[in-house]
Amino acid sequence: MLVADGVMMSSGTPNNVPRPSAESVHAWPYDRAACAALNSYIERRAEDENVALVGAHLDFRGADLRGLELHRADFTEATLEGVSFVDCMINHADFTESSIVGAKFVNVEMIGADLFRVSGEGASFVDAWLSGTEAEFADLRSADFRNAFLGGVSFVKSDLTGADLRGAKAEHTLFTNCKIADLRLTGLSGTVVGPSLVGSDTELADELLQNWFHERGADITVAPIHPS
Repeated sequence: MLVADGVMMSSGTPNNVPRPSAESVHAWPYDRAACAALNSYIERRAEDENVALVGAHLDFRGADLRGLELHRADFTEATLEGVSFVDCMINHADFTESSIVGAKFVNVEMIGADLFRVSGEGASFVDAWLSGTEAEFADLRSADFRNAFLGGVSFVKSDLTGADLRGAKAEHTLFTNCKIADLRLTGLSGTVVGPSLVGSDTELADELLQNWFHERGADITVAPIHPS
């Protein structure tokens, strides 16, 4: 496993935001190539705060990256199963076609990220701020979005079957052609856009979809498909 004992880190950026260091990595990936990419990012970020982690196609299993700043990180087609991103700042990161099964995105700031076609069954986004994130054509079955902010999130043609959205906040969240059967919805509030698939062959929109949410304890307004 790679270690970065010799990396000298500054105490903070000009904005007094601490930069990542080798010691701030709680657990390194098992894979040597992923370790090398993470180590390289930490070394380069010590000199340039605009550097982004390049982790495309790599296997980060075993990593605990909690608390790191990973803005604009490239995790395209990466293996991230079970990885902890707890308390991370990962705005505009790219997770396209990655595997985030069981990964922990608890309390993350994840604005404008790309989760296109991710495999994310059982991933946890509890208390996450996901404003503007694109999660289209994604497998997010049984994912946990409790108390998350979902403003502007697109779940177009994704599978959220069995997901937990209790206490989450929606703002023009797109559930268009999304599978939403067996959701846990108590306390979900805000505005969503349908139509949505509430069963294998049942699609609901407008008032019918809104009533479906209300019957399950959600305070949801469904925006009309074709507003007048």
